Amino acid sequence: MKKLITYGLLVVLAAGALSCGKTETVTQTPELRLRPVAQNPTKADPELAGTSLGTDNTYVVYLSASCDQQPQFMTGQLYSYISATTKWEASSAIGTANPLYWPLAEKLDFLGLACTPAAYTALTPAWHATTSANSVTITDWDTYAKQYDVMYAAANGQTSASNSGTVNLAFRHTMALVCFTAQASVAGAITINGITINDLEYEGTLTVDNTHTGLTATWSDFAAPANKLAYNLSGTTADYAYAVTTSATQCCQHLLVPQQAAKSVTLEYTMNGAVTSLDIVLHLPRAIWKAGYKYTYALNFTPTEITVTPSVTDWDNTPVEQML
Repeated sequence: MKKLITYGLLVVLAAGALSCGKTETVTQTPELRLRPVAQNPTKADPELAGTSLGTDNTYVVYLSASCDQQPQFMTGQLYSYISATTKWEASSAIGTANPLYWPLAEKLDFLGLACTPAAYTALTPAWHATTSANSVTITDWDTYAKQYDVMYAAANGQTSASNSGTVNLAFRHTMALVCFTAQASVAGAITINGITINDLEYEGTLTVDNTHTGLTATWSDFAAPANKLAYNLSGTTADYAYAVTTSATQCCQHLLVPQQAAKSVTLEYTMNGAVTSLDIVLHLPRAIWKAGYKYTYALNFTPTEITVTPSVTDWDNTPVEQML
């Protein structure tokens, strides 16, 4: 007489089988692991650096999964990098594996966020109340005060048979990156005292929607726009004082901003030997600062003029033909 217990992956338990003449067959589904990558990863502050999410768990993944029988199969489950062998696994704490396994004969939809643990704690994302992989929302996110590079990804209709139970997730950035460089024809001739982005839309609600054929991330309910000073290289807005050199060099920290139309910029600077600083409004070319792109404005000071040269790249610094 043969007793058959079916769960998924064939494991033969022979304990006692020889003496009683029975064979117990147990099938176990594979562990549900991740293979996350970041599309167009960034190269500098305050964004993700490198060509992937890395292996030091500075960035981790929070994952939701749903299927017909279990619409809340997992909700905001922490996934972290464990080892070169097991890669990314469900975790009870960062770096501590607590494996989860695929359900039987079910296709799962996945929706994930990749960010620092501090970002997830500060932003308190809300996953869909009944079908967790349908959407995630971050409400009233002050992106100026909370400069977090939050990324999102989805993979739908996945089964345990694909990639030995490993889910591939390609993460996209939720914001655009605005950057400034400066150079002068004479070293020491100019000191930048501040760069202000005028009428910046900086606080709103982000919704990542996985209920349609295309994954979308949209901003809504913006607070009133305001003039916002770019952070200096030390990461503050105080004591800006950047001495411009003859080489085009980053003159302030990059600024993550929600997708929106490009804004004008007020430049405050002092000429060598002068007591009073000068302000000038720079009207940038019309463009949309699109999420996932890096917009760099190169300031060039000569004795007679200030010029601004714009460029747009992917976040890996691959040039794009025109301002988007």
